[in-house]
Amino acid sequence: MDKKLFALSLISLIGCSTLQRGLIKDTNYQRPSISYSTPDHIRKHELRKVTNLDSLYSLERVVINGNDLYVQQNNRKRESELDFYLVRFEDHRKILNSLENEAQITSDFLYLPTQFKVKITENGKEVEKPARKMPLKNEGNFSISAKITRYDTSNLDLGIIKENQKDTAFKIKTIAIKNEEYYTPVVEDSQLANQDALNFYIADVENTIKEIDSNGNITLITDNGIFHPLKISRKDYESRPLKSAKETIGQASQPSN
Repeated sequence: MDKKLFALSLISLIGCSTLQRGLIKDTNYQRPSISYSTPDHIRKHELRKVTNLDSLYSLERVVINGNDLYVQQNNRKRESELDFYLVRFEDHRKILNSLENEAQITSDFLYLPTQFKVKITENGKEVEKPARKMPLKNEGNFSISAKITRYDTSNLDLGIIKENQKDTAFKIKTIAIKNEEYYTPVVEDSQLANQDALNFYIADVENTIKEIDSNGNITLITDNGIFHPLKISRKDYESRPLKSAKETIGQASQPSN
């Protein structure tokens, strides 16, 4: 037998003895080299794994009074809403689009920060007006109140008390969303005007003042209104027309006018 032909036959036999048989499930299986004389043979075909490393993304969530939330652009905004909406982490699904290199968040329901309104009587008629006052919860989880410096004056006939900011100490946390800073005080379940709402209100810091009484109770008073994240189905939300231009926008214990 020709030596060259013998060598090729030996290589072929060795190759056949190392091939695995049956269904191949291990995608890391190392195949032996194949040498065919057919010029149009397509080589290096192999099974692949699609893993988390094929879709790299970076997303940010906010935590507000125990709620873990994604913040999304409100492209279908109405006049009484803020220009973002919220998705609860436990409700969300991620869509990883390799073609567009995008990671999107979706869900069956979302929460739209909507202006809270109260009913008042004007000129003998009941009308709805945006709520302006928001008393902060002063007991339990996420409570906020001011520490007032007190003096015993019961037996004092005359005196002077000099007071400054140190005599009314308080700390209210805020959060920045889309370059705006907001107060997000908690709402008691019993005070929720809408049971399908998240348990906090939203008011922008820039247009809000703080009122503090002698017991340290704090009330936020805002010109731009108080917003409450209300639940809406994505189907209803996406049935709205898209907004191409920005719109002008503009219950803690129950807010009041």
